[in-house]
Amino acid sequence: MNIGFLYMDLRILSSLEARMPWTLANRAMKRAGLDGSQGWDGARAKYSSTDHPEAETFLIGLLRQHALCGEKMTKFYAVGDAVKAELLEAINGLSPADHAFAERYPLVMSEAELTEQTSEPVLVSVERTDDGVGAVFAQTIKLTSREQIPIGEVFNDPDTVRERYDEVIGLKFEAVQMFNIIWVPHHDGLVEVRTDFPRGMRQELAHEIQSQFKAIANSLVEGSPLEQPIDLFPLISSIYETVGEGTVVELSFKTSTASIKNEKMRRTRLCLRDELYHKGGKDALGTRIEPFKVSIRWEFQHEGQAYQPELTLAGTSRGQQTAGGPEKGQLVSGAVIKNCIGMVDYEHVKAKMVAHMPSDEGEAAS
Repeated sequence: MNIGFLYMDLRILSSLEARMPWTLANRAMKRAGLDGSQGWDGARAKYSSTDHPEAETFLIGLLRQHALCGEKMTKFYAVGDAVKAELLEAINGLSPADHAFAERYPLVMSEAELTEQTSEPVLVSVERTDDGVGAVFAQTIKLTSREQIPIGEVFNDPDTVRERYDEVIGLKFEAVQMFNIIWVPHHDGLVEVRTDFPRGMRQELAHEIQSQFKAIANSLVEGSPLEQPIDLFPLISSIYETVGEGTVVELSFKTSTASIKNEKMRRTRLCLRDELYHKGGKDALGTRIEPFKVSIRWEFQHEGQAYQPELTLAGTSRGQQTAGGPEKGQLVSGAVIKNCIGMVDYEHVKAKMVAHMPSDEGEAAS
């Protein structure tokens, strides 16, 4: 992508804002030598009249990585060497579409621009790294969110409204650009379908989009080799029960007394495994709990940079009848991997998951 601006291309900042949580985007700007201490408006005002070509180049590269790895739901499919080779050949033979999405990649369009774009997937890039090859597709979806409407600012007679309603909720419709990936690794046998999982997306919609891209992957080769994704439910207990494996920040579980619990840690550096109330409750039970949802964060350093990726594996307390998505019998078919700035932290989470997979699935990843 050619920038060609006398001053900094503020579309880069807009893309960071659209793609990343603020804490992650601020960290990215600092790594690029920019100051984000005054928030998005302050950053735009500060850099709208200055030229930062090195920062632009760095952030463009980071946005490419984030398109591959950031804020994703991922499903893993174990395949043999022949299928993997066929998929690699097929993806390497693809060419990006002649489309506005491809011209703008890895930047995203504004919401106004997105209203004019298709909801159908458009191939925007084939990314090749030391870890694998990915077909990158862009598309537009519409998300609905609920927002509280300030009664005093909107209604002509707010007192009358308050007599009848405690609060007024409005539905906000927002066009969002997604980057969805079909990823074929070089070093293992786990083909990945990675789809964006932005804030406000429903699980049902995420699974529908996953199925769409599974079908696209199967259309590239003979025989529809991607069938059932790996069931990740066994990883929930395995990760939770491994002392020292990351920081557990949320846990949902059943107990032998037929109760269902959901616990979250408000202090980000403390682990639920060690929280006094949690430990006391387990000791009082005298029997094992049955986790069905876990969120876990890893903190590590790599080449002087700090990373804090987070993994969520979410089943339900009702088991196989309702959990996991469209694949019959699946408990947890998809992993939600968030707070990744690029490939380093995403691959860190993947490696942790592979280490806890049952032996037959783990062999495919080795």
